[in-house]
Amino acid sequence: QYDAAINDLSVAISLAPARPDAYVERGAASLGLGRHAQAIDDLTKALGIAIPQSILVRADRVIE
Repeated sequence: QYDAAINDLSVAISLAPARPDAYVERGAASLGLGRHAQAIDDLTKALGIAIPQSILVRADRVIE
């Protein structure tokens, strides 16, 4: 199941690379398979996307 999830999430990421949730889910599936380095890479990528997005949302609220 984890391998299929990783494959599906990889497709999702290729279609929408700015979605941190796909990286989080793929990282979780990688953890399930004991692929710690891949999981860390995906979770780090998710944070790199999510944190700037949350900053932009806050900035938009301040500007309004």
